[in-house]
Amino acid sequence: MKIRKRHASRLIFIPLWTSILCVITAAVWKSSQQPATKEIRIKAIGGLKYNIVRFAVKPGEKVNIIFENTDDMAHNMVFTTPGKREEIVKAAQQMGGEGAAKNYVPDSDAILVASNVLETGDIETITFMAPEEQGIYPYVCTYPGHGFVMYGAMYVTNDPLPPLEEDLNVPEGQRSESFAAKPESPHPYLMTYPMLYRTFMPECSPAAIAVALTDKHSYCWDAGKCMIRYSWEGGFVDNTKHWKGKGNAFTEIIGTIYFKHQDTFPFSLSMPDSNSQPKFKGYQIDKEGIPVFKYLLNNTTFKEKITPLEEGTGLQIQYELEDINTSLYYNLPKGDGFTVTSNKGTMEDGMLKLSSEEARDFSLIITAIDQ
Repeated sequence: MKIRKRHASRLIFIPLWTSILCVITAAVWKSSQQPATKEIRIKAIGGLKYNIVRFAVKPGEKVNIIFENTDDMAHNMVFTTPGKREEIVKAAQQMGGEGAAKNYVPDSDAILVASNVLETGDIETITFMAPEEQGIYPYVCTYPGHGFVMYGAMYVTNDPLPPLEEDLNVPEGQRSESFAAKPESPHPYLMTYPMLYRTFMPECSPAAIAVALTDKHSYCWDAGKCMIRYSWEGGFVDNTKHWKGKGNAFTEIIGTIYFKHQDTFPFSLSMPDSNSQPKFKGYQIDKEGIPVFKYLLNNTTFKEKITPLEEGTGLQIQYELEDINTSLYYNLPKGDGFTVTSNKGTMEDGMLKLSSEEARDFSLIITAIDQ
């Protein structure tokens, strides 16, 4: 007789609480495999400052920067590789007309990550992985004129930070609450010339550019009207009101104004004036550190460079024009404290007239008259 073996299926029952425990354990294990996230809230505050000027993260750590602009001026935040802060600030200043469209963030391998330019009340989260290499990685506002004083330091390290009062990687004014700017200078940093600020200037459109060619020769260029508005001798400007949070205040002029231009754009390509308005196309900083302004009138490109006279008080304005095929007329400014002459052209009906050939390359000389 054959014996048939009967195989029964064996069911294993697992209690519900055990299943839940397994799910929780798996979730905790998975979470432990993810890198930790360091979250830092940083605000742009009045006086061209970040409220936090340094912080530490571990190599390779995930970082969330919640950046809020509580100031009444526009600001951004750009993280750079060690030692590259000033290089990036200078590159941003040289972006000219394309700067605003690119949030004043130049193309550079030295930039780790950057925010957009934030207006008052805007908030942006910047998420990135901290570098694996330990070091001091600066962050800075590259909005023109801000980066010389508005910066901080991200320490990628496993070690303690140095004492704040001894930390040369943060602005001097934020190393100690008792610090005060030197009374003999309104600038909390060493001035190097030529120097340029985008700021609010008196008797100028909101698109003012203040330029110090030397410690004694300065001028205001109006990007709204594409022309020099005035020049002065004896010093540069005082931006203290801006740095204290009054972003709409006028910058104060240090020195004596000796030249003022009329309010209207002085050039025309026909006679009488065709009333064409110039279009600002930005500026570039040449190898000497001097801005060269660029603008369009109809289809003619103007390039304008202003330098100090070698002797006496005054300026030379060098013009280069492209695609000009007609005469150019210039309404010479008039005043008691200066004279204006040209190296080319003739006077016609009270205006300087230059042929299309002469207009391609000419200069105006502004000379202060001793009163």
